[in-house]
Amino acid sequence: MTPSPLTKLYVEITTTCNLDCETCIRRAWNEPISRMPLASFEQLMAQLREFPVPPIIHFGGYGEPMHHPDFLAMVELAKKVGARVEMTTNGMLMTAEVAEALVDLAVDRIVVSIDGVTPDHYADIRHRGEFDRVIANMRELRRLK
Repeated sequence: MTPSPLTKLYVEITTTCNLDCETCIRRAWNEPISRMPLASFEQLMAQLREFPVPPIIHFGGYGEPMHHPDFLAMVELAKKVGARVEMTTNGMLMTAEVAEALVDLAVDRIVVSIDGVTPDHYADIRHRGEFDRVIANMRELRRLK
């Protein structure tokens, strides 16, 4: 039996985050907080060049991908191997400059976790987050797109 092709690769480049959410697993674990070195990501992308069709690269996990200092460089590397790029974010770090870079890099999909449709509900879960800022950041991203 021929194995199924790898179609999506979830890459957690950091377990650091700018928020402290009530529901986050990071509140209950004893794992060290860490970041993937850029060199490790470069090695991963080099391996993906061997694939006939690169898998979708999804940046996400227990950390906020945009909290990694090399996030945009990693997105660029993934796009250079011909991969579709997706990400999950809390939206707080989506400045106009970052949004413009993501549009320029042609990121294929951005999933924003909000956990509340009003500022009060949002604040109950997303400690250190700002509902209105996330909404403004997403509006700016849409405008730039």
